[in-house]
Amino acid sequence: MPSFSTQSLKKLKTCNPHIQKVMMEAIRIVDFTIVSGLRLKDEQMGLYEKGRLFVKGKYKITDKSKIVTHTNFPDSRHNQSIIFDDFDMSDGIDITPYPRPENFWEKVENLDEYILRQFIFMSGVIMAIANKHNIKLTWGGDWKSLQRWDFKGRKAAGEFIDLPHYQEDK
Repeated sequence: MPSFSTQSLKKLKTCNPHIQKVMMEAIRIVDFTIVSGLRLKDEQMGLYEKGRLFVKGKYKITDKSKIVTHTNFPDSRHNQSIIFDDFDMSDGIDITPYPRPENFWEKVENLDEYILRQFIFMSGVIMAIANKHNIKLTWGGDWKSLQRWDFKGRKAAGEFIDLPHYQEDK
């Protein structure tokens, strides 16, 4: 049976109790690693700055292929818990199938079909567990603002699909 590494458990403990409950149950079914839970300002800003340049008081996109988040600090669900009104825990979590693919931050269209299917299977397990416990999770591979995509990862140009990301919504 899969289990979390010490590093994954440490990151999981920075997430709100609902996310912890779902992930602890999911790890008994599917093997995955936790990449990120709570992000402090420096980490969130470092991720936000990828593919951007700060010009005249604003961030300008310079390379869309390097963007890994569209949310600046403190507005990411990784930066606080609005569910529990707590700045010391996260309502967001990033996970990847284990062993972690080297290119998991790649654009969906660049992932091979096997890795894409791993993310989709993992999301099915996690969303079913959340549903069972009446926890309202959203998966970054299924943002409501995005068009549906197929197993090859084809999607509308410029859309952002965040396969590793889950967040709890009110």
